[in-house]
Amino acid sequence: MVIINWVSTGLIVIIFLVIFYCLFQILRVSYIRADRTASQTFQKKLALFRMRTHQKIVHYLVFINTVMGIVLLLVLYSFFHLNDQRQALQKKVADYEETTVALKQKSDVLYDELMFEDYPYAGVSLADYPWEELMVEEKQVESKAKISGMLCRDLEPYLGKISALLSVNQKKGEVSLSVIENSGDEFWQGKKVSQNIEQFLNEITDVKLVSQVEMIAKQTDKKNQTSSNTYVRNDETSQLEQVH
Repeated sequence: MVIINWVSTGLIVIIFLVIFYCLFQILRVSYIRADRTASQTFQKKLALFRMRTHQKIVHYLVFINTVMGIVLLLVLYSFFHLNDQRQALQKKVADYEETTVALKQKSDVLYDELMFEDYPYAGVSLADYPWEELMVEEKQVESKAKISGMLCRDLEPYLGKISALLSVNQKKGEVSLSVIENSGDEFWQGKKVSQNIEQFLNEITDVKLVSQVEMIAKQTDKKNQTSSNTYVRNDETSQLEQVH
């Protein structure tokens, strides 16, 4: 390709040189004029010179057209060759993207399997937490901190590092729980984590004071934005159901 580019450039330079030479010859002939007093022999020689000059210019024009045709062929060859290279490169990029996606999926599955344990069938004894103390004004602040710490500690093997926030409505005797995962919204997509969340929700249902649970994760592709799933129930005997 480099040789073709240099050859094309050289031919274009030659074309311009020939064009300038033809223009020079045309101007030269146009400035040569015979005086009225010039002999017929001189006038015939001048006419012959002009005719031969015009013939040379015609030959040069044919040469220019031929060279331009060669340059055009070289340009077309370069274009199609580059187009083939571009398509081959696009195919390689597409193959790399498919490979990357496949590897990412495998790594996500492997990460999910290695990093998280199966949620215990018997649960983590959420019902044994001091939930009732949240309804006591004097103990509410201390109980919130205590239960949040217990949730973070007991759920970490199954949900990863989380933060737990409690909101208490003493008049209604209800507690709202927010579980916050800071690793990103891909946190929801792992098969094992999803199963663990389901098991956690089943167990937290046994805690009668908890009326709402919100699972929150930061969106990895959007700064300072989150994705969440909210689960609520109408009374302490019903199951938590997802609302959004």
